[in-house]
Order: sequence, then structure tokens, then C-alpha cells
Amino acid sequence: MRRHLPLLWALSLVLLALAWFAHGTLLSTAQQPRKAITREPAASTERDEPFAVRVMRVSLEPYRPVLELSAHAEPFRRLLVRTRAAGEVKETPREEGAPVRAGDILCRLDDTGERERLAAAKAALASAERDARAARRLFARGTLPEAQLKKAEAALARARAAVKQARLALEWRIIRAPMSGMLQRQLAKVGDVVSPGAPCAELVRLDRLKVSAQATETEVARLKPGMAVSARFANDMKLSGRLAYVAPAGSAATRTFRVEAELANPGKRVRGGMTARLRIPLPERRVARLPLSALVLADDGRLGVHVARADNTVAFVPLSIVEERREGVLVSGLASGTRVIVVGHYFVVPGQKVRPLPTTAGNASQSGSEERR
Repeated sequence: MRRHLPLLWALSLVLLALAWFAHGTLLSTAQQPRKAITREPAASTERDEPFAVRVMRVSLEPYRPVLELSAHAEPFRRLLVRTRAAGEVKETPREEGAPVRAGDILCRLDDTGERERLAAAKAALASAERDARAARRLFARGTLPEAQLKKAEAALARARAAVKQARLALEWRIIRAPMSGMLQRQLAKVGDVVSPGAPCAELVRLDRLKVSAQATETEVARLKPGMAVSARFANDMKLSGRLAYVAPAGSAATRTFRVEAELANPGKRVRGGMTARLRIPLPERRVARLPLSALVLADDGRLGVHVARADNTVAFVPLSIVEERREGVLVSGLASGTRVIVVGHYFVVPGQKVRPLPTTAGNASQSGSEERR
């Protein structure tokens, strides 16, 4: 043990020396000041030169929008033919679905009693005519008072009226078509006993059609009677006509407005109830064509574009999309000659000074993909 004692004292001295040296080094380092981390100012060219953007100058073009509505066809006229008299149905000569002309018989009621009453009225008329002739001869000779003559003539007038009534009653036993069209339904059948006002048959007129649809509040504001329309039906038939009716009040349940168009239906190839797409060309307007990538959203959610004003400052202009197409969008809300920023528009804010550079359609079409990368 004593033999190793000098070695232990030497090691202790070495450790003390190292500890003293390390303490001095740390102390001197802690007393030195820390350098502030600052960013070098941008070069003067970057600080003073406006941000470069590419712009395209807008030119307006004519555009005629077409309003398309889901619609369905209705007969131009639908008529329920009713009886005027009571009786038993004896004949219905027309088949359902057959064409009819005005005056064709639809129903024939039993007329036995009416024929007998007409025969009796005719006999009474013949008797009244004989009595009136005799009264006139006697009055001319001075052997018949005037009062008797007038009584005979009054009886003759009543007999003539009775014949007219009997003939009318007989005519009412036959129900005729008041218009030309198609027999939609034969409601009274042979053997039915009907009362006055009972339905006999339903007629529809198909040489012309009514095509009805429902328009929204914004759509109906652009419609008025007389506008040209066309309709394409489920059987691929296309018919043309005019807008005939625009409802002055909307439905309380749907808030939509009924519109009706009248169309010629040659050959009656389109039937009532068929669905259609009603196309109504609207008045022409001026629109601008822009690449879809040029559109931006404002902080309040409005859709529009950034434009470079005359003093080269940025402004936001809200737009309305009229139609989307493969080559771009048609918008309204821009004046002719406006410089729309199509490259760099995602990196500018309204009021910022920019350096507009001209662009081509190719640059504009690539702007969206470039700036999103």
C-alpha cells in the first residue's frame, strides 16, 4: 500500500489541475456577449421592384343563353262531354282512342218517349193550324169576333212551341262531339242510366300541344309570353312553338312558377303526358371568356378575378359564371379591355402594386397547375 501512495498523490494533482483549467475556460466563455440573429435586408432591386404578373386583356363576345326546363306535354284542350237529359244509354258508336269530328255521335239515349211526344205535338200543331185558318175565314166574313181569332192564333203559337220543345228533347237524347279530336275515354256505357249532367265521354285535342314546366324565382324573371321555344320529347321528336303563359303567382309549397308553351303537333306523334326538355332561348348578352384557373375566391367567399388597374394596382372584381366549357368559362361582370391577372394572381392582394406582363392563351391555361405546385 505504501508502495502505491506516491502514484495516488500524482493522480490527484493531475485531476485538480484539469478541474481548475476547465473552470476558467467555462467562466471566460459565459462572460462573452451573445450575437443577435438578424436577417440580412433584401437587395434593393427585390425591395423596390413590383411583383411581376401575367395578364390577359378581356374582349367581350355575344352570348345567347338557353334556359332548359323539365316539362311534360298536355293536350291542347281536354273536354268532358256531359248529357243534357236523363235516360238509358242505348248506343256508344265510337271506340276509345278513335278520332272524332265535331258533330259525331258519342252517346245515344233511349228516345222512345220523346218520339211519341214529338208525334203528339205535331198532331196538335196540325189541328191548331186548321183551327186558325177557319177562324181567319170567319173573321173575314164578319161572323167571328176578333177575340176568338186571337184565341185561335195563340193556340197555334203554343202548338208550334210544343213541337220545337219536343224536337229539342229528342235532339238531347243524342250526345254529339262539340269539337274534333280523339276519344280519350268512353265514360257512359250501354245500359247505364244517366241523369242530366252525367259525363258521357272525354275528348282531347292533340293537333296542338301544351307543354308545361316549373320555373324558379330567378328563371321566371327572364320569361314572358311570346318567346320562341322548342321541346324535345322522349320519342326524340322535336317541336317548336311559343311561350303562351307565365304564372303571375308561384306555388306556396315549391316556390316555383308554372309556364306553358303551345306547340304544333303534326301527325299527332307526340301524346299527352310525354316528358320533354323545354328549351327557351333568352335575350343575348355580352360575356368574357376566361381560363378556369384565373378565378379566385375573396375572403368573404365571393368568386371573381384579380385585375390590374390603370395604375398597375391590384383590384378584386366579383363575377358571375354564365357557362362552363371545356376551353374555359364564360363570365359576366367584366368590361371590355380589362386586364385580368392569370399568372401570379394567387400571390397578390387588392391594392398591391404589380408589374403586368402580357400573356398568351397557353400561359393562362397552365397558370393553375403551376401555382398549385
